[in-house]
Order: sequence, then structure tokens, then C-alpha cells
Amino acid sequence: MKLTPKFTLALVAGVLVIQIGFGALRVQRERDLFLTDVGRDDRMVGRALALAAEREVKSSGVEDARRMLAEVDQRDTQVRIRWVDLGPDATVSERPQAPLAILGPLARGEQVVAQIAENGGNLSSYSPVMLPGGGYAAIEVSNSLADERDYVGKSIRNAVLSTAALVALCGLMGWALGHLLIGRPVRLLVERARAIGGGDLEGAVVLAQRDELGDLADAMNAMASALAGTQRRLAEEADARVPVLEQLKHADRLRTVGTLASGIAHELGTPLNVIEGHA
Repeated sequence: MKLTPKFTLALVAGVLVIQIGFGALRVQRERDLFLTDVGRDDRMVGRALALAAEREVKSSGVEDARRMLAEVDQRDTQVRIRWVDLGPDATVSERPQAPLAILGPLARGEQVVAQIAENGGNLSSYSPVMLPGGGYAAIEVSNSLADERDYVGKSIRNAVLSTAALVALCGLMGWALGHLLIGRPVRLLVERARAIGGGDLEGAVVLAQRDELGDLADAMNAMASALAGTQRRLAEEADARVPVLEQLKHADRLRTVGTLASGIAHELGTPLNVIEGHA
């Protein structure tokens, strides 16, 4: 795989990992904020209804307080409001959805918020109501978590879409920058290296960027220039050696002729000396 696709894939992978982590944290944070806002609103409503119920209990009795809460519950289809009995012998219709074990703070006059997983999940807040006999009942305000699931689903879809758009943009930018800053310079350097290998030492690679590839281009140009200078010096030295070689060849020929003449004189001189002796 070439450098440009590798650079692009590394950039896209890095952006994807960061976006996935950031998106997960953002979705969790928005979910927590949603539950916090809903719980705060439910506690405010529950506190107001608890105060109204206590006044109704003192003035008209528990049954009137229950009827008042039933009327309030019928006016809102998204929020369920109930009078709940905290005693162990409470009827099914008046039992709280949350376990009694976590509703202990109600006896101290504190509110309790619980997330219930049953029936698709809901968030319930409990506000204490003091009874005439000294006991406690509670106002249960329940919100379905369907809205929370829709909200989280929309947040996830938005995060996925934004991540896909960012990854696509980073991929295009990475490919363009990789081609401009890596692919094209490397291609020019490869072509120049092949030209030098073929004996072309006169050209040069011109790169506008000032980075490692630019330094490599400068070094390659300097190498080609040095090789060209060495080639010229070798050619000049070869040209200078030609007359010397010619003189050496001429001297060698003269030496050969002298040797030949000496041999001939010796070969002819010996018989002549013999003839001269006999004469």
C-alpha cells in the first residue's frame, strides 16, 4: 500500500476513535442531564403536591387528599401522580413502584428519586406526606423513560451522522494532503532516481516544500551534481591521457624496431664473421 492511502487510513482511524469516545461520553452526559432535569422537575412537583396534600389531610382527611391527587393525575397523560402507602399492608394499587428498602429517607422528611426498570422503565420521585397519626405516606410522581430513550436515540443518530461527516471530510482532506505533500514529491524523487540510474545527471528535482522530502530532493540534486563533476573530471583526465598513450605506443614501436634491427644484425653478423674468418 502506498503512503497516501496509509496516511489517509491512519488519519480516519484516529478521528473515528476520538469521535466514538467523545460521542459515547456526550450521549452519556446528555442522558444524565436529561434524568437530572426530569428528576428535579418531579421533585418540585412532588413537593408542591405533598404540601397541598398535607393541608388537605389536615382540613378534610386522607380520602379527600387521595381524590385531589386522582383529579390531578387525570389532567396529565405523560406524568403519573399517585398517593402511595408506605405500610407493609398497603393495597396493590397504593404500593410504591420502588422497593420500600430505598424509601427510608421519607420517614426523615426527605425526598427520594428512583429509576424503575419495570414496564419499559420510568423515573419516580417520592415526596413524604405527614399523616395525622404520626405516620407517613408519599406522593409518587412517575415519568416514563420513553422520552429519555427517544432523546438518547436522537443524540446517538446525531453523533453517528456528525462522525460520518467528519470522517468523510478528514478522509478527503487526508487524501488530498497526502497526495500533495507525500505522493507527488515521492513520485518526482523516484523518477529522478531512475534518471540518475540511467546516466542523466544534469536534471534536478524542484520541491517547494521545506520538510524531510525537500531535504531529500536537495541531497539528491547535490549527489547528481557531484557525480556530474566527477564524470567531467574523468573525461578530462581520459582526454589528457590520450597523447601520453600515443607517445608510449610510438616509443614501444621504436623499441620493437630497434630490437628487430639488433636481432637481424646479430643473425647476419655471425655468418659474415665466419665467412670473413675463412677468407
